[in-house]
Amino acid sequence: MFPIFDRHHHHRFPTMGYQGALNVLVKRLDTVFDKLDDDTIIPGETDYSYDLTR
Repeated sequence: MFPIFDRHHHHRFPTMGYQGALNVLVKRLDTVFDKLDDDTIIPGETDYSYDLTR
């Protein structure tokens, strides 16, 4: 079987070992932070934003 990749050059990012674990962690945290940014962008209603801390 050949691996199927849906993104160009994403086969170059390891997902196993120490570097792979860091890559997976970074991708998961990016997803969480993107969701927090989307949910906290309304001024006056949500007075905190994570854009300034990254």
